[in-house]
Amino acid sequence: VSVFLFAFLFTGVAFYFERLDNRELSRNIENQREASKLLLDQINIRYNDTQLVKEIGQVTSMLLDVQKLLSAVVRALEKRLDFDRGGIWMASRDRMRLVYVVGFGYSPEVEKLLKETSFRLDNPNSKGVAIQAFRQKRPFLVNDIAKIERDLSPKSLEFLRATGTQSFICVPLVYEGESLGVLLADNL
Repeated sequence: VSVFLFAFLFTGVAFYFERLDNRELSRNIENQREASKLLLDQINIRYNDTQLVKEIGQVTSMLLDVQKLLSAVVRALEKRLDFDRGGIWMASRDRMRLVYVVGFGYSPEVEKLLKETSFRLDNPNSKGVAIQAFRQKRPFLVNDIAKIERDLSPKSLEFLRATGTQSFICVPLVYEGESLGVLLADNL
């Protein structure tokens, strides 16, 4: 009887440690799977970024018409970046305003509003994000419009609400040290 009890106890302990080993192996496999997924995601992001730069470079070298060039750039941005909509605003010839040129993902109503609205570059008190990105030649990321509401003019705030923007990124378009315009992109 004691032999059976000892064998049963030994088998039970062995089974318990086997289960612990299996759990540990399962955790290790899950951790490896997660790490592999993260690495693959990073590879995909870098691939898309590289393809975007390549596509814009190819288009830039082939197109001399600025409107066609900007349209091709916007198509590449739409294809390669993870944004629902975006657009390019360029400085007017007299450099008094930023005007909408081309974009993607906007509803016809919002696109009409964008074409009818410009941002004043000639007002030194303008403090909208697009104007600041243009003037300072640096990008801005706004994760929550509510956090910057008090820093915006009523017109800027009304514009953001009319477009349905909650958060966005604004990047200056700079060539040879001179700001030419801005790119705005957001997700709904």
